[in-house]
Amino acid sequence: MSRTEKKKKIRVLFLIRRFAGYAWKCSPIYFVYYVLSLIVNAGAPFVNIIFPARILDELTGEQRLERLVLYTALTAGMNLLCNLLKNFVDRETGKCKDKFERYVSLLAAEKCIDMDFQHTEDKKVLEQLEKAKTGIEWYSGGIGGIMEAFGGFVTNFITLLGVVAILAAGVPWLIVVYAVSVVFDMLLTKVTNRVELKAFREMAKVNQIFSYVFWELQDIRFGKDIRLYGAEPLMEQKGRYYNNQMVKEWKKQGISCLPYNECSAVLGVARYAAAMLLIGMKALKGLISIGDFMMYFNSGSTLRNSLWGITRQAQELYKKLCYANEFIVFMEYPNAVRHGERLPQTDREHTIEFRNVSFTYPGSNISVLKNISVVLHPGEHVSIVGLNGAGKTTFIKLLCRLYDPTEGEILLDGVDIRDIVYEEYVKLLAVVFQDFQLFAFTARENVTLEESFAKAEDMRKNEEKLEEEYKKAKLHFWDTDFAGEKKSSIEKEVTGETADRFAQVIEQTGLTKTISDLKYGADTYIMKSFDNEGCEMSGGQQQKLAIARALYKNAPVVILDEPTAALDPIAEYEIYRQFHSLVGGRTAIYISHRLSSCQFCDIIYVFVDGEIRERGTHEELAGLADGHYAKMFEAQAQYYR
Repeated sequence: MSRTEKKKKIRVLFLIRRFAGYAWKCSPIYFVYYVLSLIVNAGAPFVNIIFPARILDELTGEQRLERLVLYTALTAGMNLLCNLLKNFVDRETGKCKDKFERYVSLLAAEKCIDMDFQHTEDKKVLEQLEKAKTGIEWYSGGIGGIMEAFGGFVTNFITLLGVVAILAAGVPWLIVVYAVSVVFDMLLTKVTNRVELKAFREMAKVNQIFSYVFWELQDIRFGKDIRLYGAEPLMEQKGRYYNNQMVKEWKKQGISCLPYNECSAVLGVARYAAAMLLIGMKALKGLISIGDFMMYFNSGSTLRNSLWGITRQAQELYKKLCYANEFIVFMEYPNAVRHGERLPQTDREHTIEFRNVSFTYPGSNISVLKNISVVLHPGEHVSIVGLNGAGKTTFIKLLCRLYDPTEGEILLDGVDIRDIVYEEYVKLLAVVFQDFQLFAFTARENVTLEESFAKAEDMRKNEEKLEEEYKKAKLHFWDTDFAGEKKSSIEKEVTGETADRFAQVIEQTGLTKTISDLKYGADTYIMKSFDNEGCEMSGGQQQKLAIARALYKNAPVVILDEPTAALDPIAEYEIYRQFHSLVGGRTAIYISHRLSSCQFCDIIYVFVDGEIRERGTHEELAGLADGHYAKMFEAQAQYYR
């Protein structure tokens, strides 16, 4: 055995153990049904090999009625029992398979959430994710499909031992005939499997785009743009084109496999003729009875099916494992950034330093940041300004450890942040990116990021109960004051200790009235994805909610990337006016294209082409003749004169 072959076999065993382990964690009872299935499927063929042969011998021999009835009853009864058990096992394992599908989907989702952010912007990783999804869901049949293929291999092996024992006693040459034919079948199948695997890998990108066009674009977020810009023809053309690409790939695969499938059909006819000839000669010579003829012929067919099943299931298992291995590759994707083991100091205010930091995105040769050196002092309010593409957001991504610097280092209290435990480091940061995302959960959950489903349900039940009480009292109006007081008391009861902190940040961001006007208050879903009674917040309200989430975290460093982009002028003014009270004594880093906001900051860094060209206060920079900041400020100020 070559070293390569040995590695392949070890990998196969590893994958079987891995997916069996997943099955055990998800549903241990599955293995009870699994073993029962092996026993039933391995033993069922012998019922129709042995008993019909005895019936035929009885009909052509002594013709004893009691024996005929016994063999018939045994044949019918055993078949009935096998079918009942098979139906029961199939139903129960089917339930387990549904659990398996949800389980691996959850594993993939957890991996996507936990993996380093850099991977989420890496084309190779996204393609690997697509391979993982299609490999584990479509092509391999998931954990259930893999375990079925392995079970089929074991079942056929057990059956094979039984029929070999039967044929060895009467027609041993038939074993050779079927074994040789199955070898040729195996070679033909190996070639077709290779064609299918090659097609699978080549179709990964087409599948990705196909899925995007046919599934992702169904997201309601695209509805307005598609309609208002008349994008329907483009979507139809894209859909038709990639659908045709899929059809072409399948057609190409089918044409490639056709000659091998035809050869397999010819081989089957030759095998059948050889079996009839060998067993028929035994019968003509009087060496076996008519019943034995049937038993050996059926045993020969079962032998072929078992040999074919073993090779086919082995190849099918290997093929499915190759598909499913893409899922394991994704799950084992290595970290993109270094994960340290040191804990940050908790008994001091934190100083952050960028020391000669340069950065180039993976797969690019363009430096986005060049030799950046900055010290962020505790409690300092910093503004970062510059034109689009100047490197401002990339600076924040490095600070948040979404990427590691290409050169240089970022220090927290003199310690390279790459040496600090990642989860502990990010606890120090509260960030609102310009492309922030809210979740289709309740307003409270979006701010606190704590599960409050039960609380929301309690709110609904209490509201419904209150309405019922009004109806019973035959009141034809709704006492809004009383209802508001009742809602407040209910909300206070179900929210517990987080209520005060939540109410504080909601008030700071100007959302108190917005939240109180919602049907279920803070426990109203902010989208209609899961609840028809959910609300649709405006862009400005969503941005305020994102700011409230950052404030609620109460981290020592607050980072706001374009925090007022979606706010109206009055709301923006209120945010600016309360900037110091919102952030308090925490370190704050503020990115904005609206330079009027910079007046609230202690120091301003002006980014130009990935470099810091200017630094100072608003007054200092605005007074620099021909300075970058002065030009940008003047360009904006002229529109307000």
